[in-house]
Amino acid sequence: MSTHVACRDTVHTLVGTQSGEFYIVSSLSTRVDTQVLQVDSATGDIFYNAQPGVDLFASEDEAIAYIRMRSTAAIKLRAHALLGIVTAEASAYLLVATKIRRDLLLNGVHNVYTVVEAEWVKMKLWYPHRSSPAELNQCKELRQFPIGGLHFYCETYDITRPYPSTYPVHDHVREFCWNDYLVKPFERLGLREWCPILVQGLAVGRPIPIHPHQPPPDPHGSGATDDNVFHLCVIARKSNLNPGTRYAARGLNEEGGAGNECECELILWRGQDSIDFASHVWRRGTVPIWWETKITNKVAEVEIEVREKDPYQGASQYYSGLLERFGLKNIYLVNLLRCTPNSKENQLIEHYQKSIREVKRLLNVNASIHNFDWHTNLKSLGTESAISGLWSILRPILTDPATGIGCTVGRIAHRFVVGDEFVRYPLGSSEVMGRARQRGLTLLSEQCYKTRQNGITRFNCADSLDRTNVA
Repeated sequence: MSTHVACRDTVHTLVGTQSGEFYIVSSLSTRVDTQVLQVDSATGDIFYNAQPGVDLFASEDEAIAYIRMRSTAAIKLRAHALLGIVTAEASAYLLVATKIRRDLLLNGVHNVYTVVEAEWVKMKLWYPHRSSPAELNQCKELRQFPIGGLHFYCETYDITRPYPSTYPVHDHVREFCWNDYLVKPFERLGLREWCPILVQGLAVGRPIPIHPHQPPPDPHGSGATDDNVFHLCVIARKSNLNPGTRYAARGLNEEGGAGNECECELILWRGQDSIDFASHVWRRGTVPIWWETKITNKVAEVEIEVREKDPYQGASQYYSGLLERFGLKNIYLVNLLRCTPNSKENQLIEHYQKSIREVKRLLNVNASIHNFDWHTNLKSLGTESAISGLWSILRPILTDPATGIGCTVGRIAHRFVVGDEFVRYPLGSSEVMGRARQRGLTLLSEQCYKTRQNGITRFNCADSLDRTNVA
């Protein structure tokens, strides 16, 4: 399988002219040329024809020189990523990542960036769009949505599926892409590649020396790897099927999505030409039935209300989605709610158990609930003993030789080719990969598996926050 790699750093230069025109001069990491996208100053529409010498150039300098030859122009901003565009009344708003940080390196070649700072660039339009008050309010709320420090992307690897993914980077899972709506104008022109898949969550990795006296590698270094270093990675991606704040998004909604649903995975890999890896994936979220909370006063515990009519509607859809995504039938549900009879959370547990019985009747799934009252155990046993008690439940689920769900273990082999011939060439930074591309080299990746994870664990408390974080 041919592997998409970066041969340079992506740069988008935003250029404005004296006559009010606006251009996006793009030099993508995965291409060797530069493109000029024009944002129509009347409508906010994007235009691009891939015409050499007009909007397709060999370099950024040539592209900007062409714009300045036609009109007085000035560079407004430089950005690392285009994240989307929206229009409202007399303005178009372009969302760009102005500051990024590489927090994760996958397979020695794929850079995963955290968006540190993002900015909405406002462009005035000649002809106002007719926008209703509701649309204007939605646009305002969208521009206030926090981006920096909460989202990440990768230009060359699919990070919307569990590792290791074999899908092209833009054949993504929409449930985990948070800018699908914003990139529609680019997508309609066949320019989806210009906007990375924006994922909400966390993606971090650290190199760990195998030998104790070996100096620690630079986690933000060139990307070169060796067999004496392990790379430990954590990825957490949040589902967009049921977004919302803590008290507004709990349980299921009409999309069959559970509130605060996150998919997490732990990845360990090492190597250069051949990558040996192990990975484990799990889920966390609120109880997937129809329920909500109400606060009656400032000091009382919140009231839990389970919907009276068909409270398990959509539950089978939720679990069916897990089965389809992972191709597994074993689902272990670790419930951290209060189990005491007088607890307000106990009624939620009773409905949870009933919903699982209903799901098992409808689907071919081996789902089981494992209760561990975290708050009660923490109070009575202390932190260390409470953790030991939780691990006593998790250990057989994860590690039992006969029934444990285990990890996915395998190897990814990288090879450069020219035509039908294999060529030895080192992996490394974008600069190194750029030189490989100039030589006509193509990187192929093949993967094989020793073991596969054969089940999924899902953790829940009331909010999928404090107690689930501990687990």
